[in-house]
Amino acid sequence: MADTSTTTLVDADALQTSVTDLEPMVATLADAEPMVATFQDQGIEGPPGPPGERGPPGLMGLKGERGDPGPPGPPGARGAPGPTGGGVTQRVVLRAAGPLSMGRCVAVMGAQCPPVTANDVALAQAPIGVAANAASAFGEDVSVVMFGPIEDDVWDFVPGRPVFLGPIGELTQTLDEMWPVSRVVGFAVRPTEVFVNPQPPILMLFAREEEGVENHAG
Repeated sequence: MADTSTTTLVDADALQTSVTDLEPMVATLADAEPMVATFQDQGIEGPPGPPGERGPPGLMGLKGERGDPGPPGPPGARGAPGPTGGGVTQRVVLRAAGPLSMGRCVAVMGAQCPPVTANDVALAQAPIGVAANAASAFGEDVSVVMFGPIEDDVWDFVPGRPVFLGPIGELTQTLDEMWPVSRVVGFAVRPTEVFVNPQPPILMLFAREEEGVENHAG
């Protein structure tokens, strides 16, 4: 077989010239900083550190000045009406001293409640009240209102005016100066309702005598 390889002859001077041309490039690379330094400056970011301790609280600020009062608010809703006559009632249960009508004044004498009138000086100083129910015989229970409201459909009083003890034990708004005893039993709340609140009695006989003495002295 015939040899087809080719031999190329290199000029030694030309090769020396090529090497000489590369020397400035080699010198430049030798003077440059290593590239590994650039990678060292760009390290991988680590995890965040733990949070620091909480600092002490700051000083409290100065208290501001009090502002002007605001306008008054609207009135509140009206409350529910209270019970008639103030809602306070004092009652005692006593035994009747005989037949008794509802709405009549009675005296409190121990466990009994005998009727009392404007003519009865003997019972003038006794505590009195108004019978809230009738009794037909001696010993029957009677609820006596000592203080508070009581109603009776037969009454026809002028509201706001006092109610007196009458000559037969009834309630009346007419006062007769000739009665031996003058005593306010209560006040009319409505025509058919009285708020019982007995006042101390006035003995009219003594009052007339004192008036006569004053007139004689004058």
